[in-house]
Amino acid sequence: MVTKPYFVILNEVKNVLRMQEIKLLFSNKLRDSSGFTLRMTVLKPSPYT
Repeated sequence: MVTKPYFVILNEVKNVLRMQEIKLLFSNKLRDSSGFTLRMTVLKPSPYT
């Protein structure tokens, strides 16, 4: 079923996460810090899920 090696999938996930981080850092520069903090708390994985 899996067409790609496991480490390749992990690498792609890392790249996506890195892109998300860059987007967050970029939006942090555009927005005020309070709005950025609010978005960070929303984006953090909830322990209740």
